Amino acid sequence: MKTVKFGHRALNSLMLFVFLIFMGACSETQVDEVLDDVLNSSSRSIPEGWSYSSARTIDFEPCAAGTFCLVAGQHIDAGTLDAAYDNDGNFYITYNTSNGWYLTEVHLFVGHSAEDIPTNINNHPKIGHFPYKMTFDAGDMTTSHTVMIENPHIGTENQYGCISLVIAAHAVVVNDAECEETAWARLCDDYEGDLTSQRFVEEGTWATYISGTSLCIQPCEVDFSFAWEDINVEDGNDGDYNDLVVQTIIWKEVIDDDTKTQIKFIAKARGAGYDHAFWIDLGGGDTRTIFESSKAVLTGTEGGFAHNTLNPCNPLPFAEFTITVDDDLVYTDMPPFMPMITVYPSGTYLDPTGKYDLNIWELAEAMTPGSGDTYVIGELTYPNGVFIPADWLWPLEYTTISLSYENFMDIDNWDDEWYNNLSDGTKVWDPENAVCE
Repeated sequence: MKTVKFGHRALNSLMLFVFLIFMGACSETQVDEVLDDVLNSSSRSIPEGWSYSSARTIDFEPCAAGTFCLVAGQHIDAGTLDAAYDNDGNFYITYNTSNGWYLTEVHLFVGHSAEDIPTNINNHPKIGHFPYKMTFDAGDMTTSHTVMIENPHIGTENQYGCISLVIAAHAVVVNDAECEETAWARLCDDYEGDLTSQRFVEEGTWATYISGTSLCIQPCEVDFSFAWEDINVEDGNDGDYNDLVVQTIIWKEVIDDDTKTQIKFIAKARGAGYDHAFWIDLGGGDTRTIFESSKAVLTGTEGGFAHNTLNPCNPLPFAEFTITVDDDLVYTDMPPFMPMITVYPSGTYLDPTGKYDLNIWELAEAMTPGSGDTYVIGELTYPNGVFIPADWLWPLEYTTISLSYENFMDIDNWDDEWYNNLSDGTKVWDPENAVCE
């Protein structure tokens, strides 16, 4: 009878096979990862400059860059991997599990080239050498985790350049049945675009990475809207907040090798007999007049005085203006300037008799309490100017704002998210959903 002898590699393989059988059918642990530590390492270098930090909570909404599938085993839908960026070019990767799966480990690489991903001599990824790693207690049932990758190109011409990015995102996930799986992010089956999802090797591992110029760092566009009731005396306003409506879009870009902030102003609506100049105060004595006359830029062919406040079935053109300022402006959920209007009760900016300025109440109060411009109706005090940190649907002419946004209150009962509750969509200027013959 022959004596069968197992070599060291064969013995390791047999032990691994028995281990997988013992774990049961729910586990598809990859052989190359189990043996990762005993293989000879030839890990490549990590790109210089990249800095990773945990960011489980974010106090602003980054701009979406893409959503990918987090696939456990080879075919199990375990959730998504979301990519986003902010106005400094910092990159955010968020693991989101679903379908009863929870995170117990994450390993992440973000760089410019697949050649920089740590691998062993067989080109299998060495997740233990990835620059970001985090473990979680299975009992915590963690379903979401965000990693911020600081932009290493801040202050250079590549800060917002279209430099290809590579993402290799690994996770270990478990479910209520105590099944444990290895998961990798890859393009979803219905993806249409320029990115690619590639396996590290053809056989032996289903580990994948995502790459392409569509992931290059681009600045966000941030929207703010401002609207005014333009009479500053008691009982003079109808409360529709469409006397002047202006949307602002802010972004950063590189111009002649210098990063600049671009600000676009979109005058959308005017429902007033008064004329208005619109200007901004950037602080330090820096003021910019965007337009001198709201009647000149919003001509008001709807019965003469109104522009986009009466008939949503007949939308009139917006007026757009863009200015460029230096890159020292800081903004996340608040604009980096004070929007202002100068009101001309004469009906034209050419006659300044009795003119006065109105700010945005909420922004003014945040800077200097008691400085916000208000008016009174009965015994209640309301802001002249309101701030909406997004695009906005304004009330139709002569429609008190609380009829369309029921959470809009006087300043003593102020709800700073009133605009999120549109209670009656028929009472706002909304061409996309208007019933038109």
